[in-house]
Amino acid sequence: MSETMTKQDEEQKDRVPYEVSMDPIDFEADCDMKFLSSNEFCKLANEYFRAAFSDFIGTTFDFVQGYPSVSLYFTHADTDGTRAVQRADKKESGSSLLDKTRSRDLMYREGDRFMITDDGIDVIKPILLPKIYNNGKPNWKNIISDIVDRSAANLFNPNAQQQITKISMIDPRAILGILYGKKSGNSYVDYGIQVCGDLSFKNGLMPGATNSNYVLSITRAYDGHLKKTYERFGIANAGSPIIR
Repeated sequence: MSETMTKQDEEQKDRVPYEVSMDPIDFEADCDMKFLSSNEFCKLANEYFRAAFSDFIGTTFDFVQGYPSVSLYFTHADTDGTRAVQRADKKESGSSLLDKTRSRDLMYREGDRFMITDDGIDVIKPILLPKIYNNGKPNWKNIISDIVDRSAANLFNPNAQQQITKISMIDPRAILGILYGKKSGNSYVDYGIQVCGDLSFKNGLMPGATNSNYVLSITRAYDGHLKKTYERFGIANAGSPIIR
């Protein structure tokens, strides 16, 4: 037995391993991908909205029930330039003194109620999440709210806490299209976004906190490649029953 094993071992030592070789095939990617933190994403979005509206303050990245969205925040302070929100029923008299007096009286009687302007609608309506629409119209009352800014600078001074307007349910995919463009070369592109992790622990926060910082996976898919993929999987019309 030992003699047989010895002969097998000697033969194994002299044996040339069997190998299979082939030339690598092309890896034709259907999309590009990059990683961003949600804080980085919000800072990029801020540049766009800050250029659009004089009353814009900033953004938050919201991740509720596994669904990512973005909220925009606007100051109630007087600003020069295009505004996204204004006091409800505010009317200009031509006299700045009279306007301030009426504004103060309205606040005393009805509170600090603000609404979205026509300019705000023009910019924000196209980038809302589809699910916020009802019969083709956004449910503004469900996504616009007046809140108190509890920033660290005024957390312990209630008199300094300012009321601001929050507009929620902004589609982050639409923002990506604005930031990075809807075409690459000759191809139209579409974007996807996925939350891959929570960085809250680095700042001593509980995961899922309102000011959490997430790791985002951003994908950019090319229209031509997507059509080929749909056809390969038997969904050439992307699920549409209409033959075109």
